[in-house]
Amino acid sequence: MSRYRWTLLQRAQRWHVVRSDGAQTELLETPALPKDSTPAAWAEALAAVLDGGGYDGGGVLIAIDSADCLAVSAGINDADLRHERSAVIFEIERYFPLAAEEFTADYIRHKDSVFAVVVETAPLHALIEALEAKGVFIQSCVPFALAVAQFLIERLAGVEQRDRDHDYAILWDGGDYVECVFLAQKGVEAWYRLGKEPPVILQTLAAHCCKTGRPAVVRTCGIELPTAALSAAPPALAFEAVAGDWGAGPQPEFPPFSQRAIAVAAEEVLSGKTVASIELLRDALATTDRYRLLRRPVQYVILGFVALMVVLSSVFLVRSRQYSRIADDYQARQTEVFRKALPNQNLTTGFRRRLESEYRQLAGLKGNTAELPRRASLLTALYRLLNSLPKNLRFRLLEIRLEQEQISLDGQVRTHGDADTIAAALRQGGFVVESPSSQQLPGGVIAVRMLVRGRDKP
Repeated sequence: MSRYRWTLLQRAQRWHVVRSDGAQTELLETPALPKDSTPAAWAEALAAVLDGGGYDGGGVLIAIDSADCLAVSAGINDADLRHERSAVIFEIERYFPLAAEEFTADYIRHKDSVFAVVVETAPLHALIEALEAKGVFIQSCVPFALAVAQFLIERLAGVEQRDRDHDYAILWDGGDYVECVFLAQKGVEAWYRLGKEPPVILQTLAAHCCKTGRPAVVRTCGIELPTAALSAAPPALAFEAVAGDWGAGPQPEFPPFSQRAIAVAAEEVLSGKTVASIELLRDALATTDRYRLLRRPVQYVILGFVALMVVLSSVFLVRSRQYSRIADDYQARQTEVFRKALPNQNLTTGFRRRLESEYRQLAGLKGNTAELPRRASLLTALYRLLNSLPKNLRFRLLEIRLEQEQISLDGQVRTHGDADTIAAALRQGGFVVESPSSQQLPGGVIAVRMLVRGRDKP
């Protein structure tokens, strides 16, 4: 955050630099250029004063002299028209000696009227553009008198308590002339720049009361009207003097409260605490870089993000080196285990692929033992077979062949029914026996052959 709040103040066709730090307000010495000096010359002089005073690129408020502002209270009855900015601009154009394309305006909407302030665009735009080129960021542009009025409104007790039957006005010494604003519920309703002659002041105030049809209470700040003039004032006007140190001081064009007022206005507007009621930094006067004030904080955020990325990258680099050392250690351990398990093998591929290949080879030879059927001993199978043969039947076994999956029996019996008896006995012993085949041989002997399975069953 900038240490100072800066204001470029225009008074009597001169520009001044006001610097404030919240506790003290200073009017910095600015060169007195000729009246016909160009905006570029003023921009160079003001930029030099800002740099010499410690300007650090923050927002700057421009306060325009009342002499360069034109104001009007225009009655506009169409509600839709009052809410359309371009329509309002062309509606108030007829009140000013400038075309709508030649001025920049802002206004306050009231119930059945608008209060508008306009300035000539070209000279002010040239100044702002030249200041921007010098690195000065213009954040706001307001009429000086209305900034002072806002300061006084917020500090005069009772002003906010407005009665519908009365208008309220503030009258203060503006140096070579008198400033007067009339207030409505939504802000300034009328603005007059008057001479210091009491009759002129009274006539203007009386004319305003006649126009509105309402009496007015006028609070005077730093100005005293003669008693004779007050006694001649119309009954519609009531005057109240506000106590305070409103003296002119060593510089008559800058009453002390005016300097404080503009410093407070700059503090509140530039910090975003309040919005100026009349803001002329718009349309053709709008700054070319609205986000310049945010650019520095954004740059700090970006730099912080970059620093965070550098720190995180360093942390990740350190961690990656640690993990690399752990991986190298595991690699060495795997190499040692591999050479112990396969001492005669060359390590030409990765450990995992090499071990998977060896595992597949072993699995192909050995098979998956969980899926293989249980195998009983051949002697046990022969015992069960012999024990299952019928004991009260005469037959002859010529050959018993024990194979992996079956047992082949070749023998001789006396009748075909004896072959079926042997098959039934083996089935009862837990074997699966196919139908035996038999053949009649010479001599009355019958040859029989049968296949027996299921020797591993209990």
